[in-house]
Amino acid sequence: MERCVSCLNDTTVRNFRLDGDGVCNFCRAYSSIEDKLNDDARMQKLFLDRIERVRGKHAYDAAVGISGGKDSVYVLDQLINVYHLKVKAFTMLNGFFSDEARENVDRLVAEFGVEHEYISFPLHYVKMARAVYRLLVYRIRVDDKLRIENRRRNLHPRQKPRADAPRIRLRRFY
Repeated sequence: MERCVSCLNDTTVRNFRLDGDGVCNFCRAYSSIEDKLNDDARMQKLFLDRIERVRGKHAYDAAVGISGGKDSVYVLDQLINVYHLKVKAFTMLNGFFSDEARENVDRLVAEFGVEHEYISFPLHYVKMARAVYRLLVYRIRVDDKLRIENRRRNLHPRQKPRADAPRIRLRRFY
């Protein structure tokens, strides 16, 4: 299996191509814009310009998705306490949200004093999302096994699977 010498991605990554130096197309694309992305002063100025364009023009200056985890807490803290924005927070109840996470979100919202809204979906959508998730996880496992098997037999990755390949059976979840 070929791997990039820079990021260690391999041929299982979609659209992966190596050049003569063993560096992948993703690393080459990143290196072409790396200076712009790492120019903190420039990025800060762009961010502040965008903030000033929207500040006070709407009921809220920013909408933030929060999960109760440290990343969303940090973003919420920065927008409120550093940039002094009026923020509305949202949390998606997608069927994978734990009670502990919900308690974290409720505590955060009270602590920061922001308006918050839980967004939920009808139960049949949640069940369908779970079914699709299970299907994709299973499909990835099956595809990886077939890809490995096809490599052993020197078959092209897009060649149709063998007739005796595992079939995916869908259960009705709703």
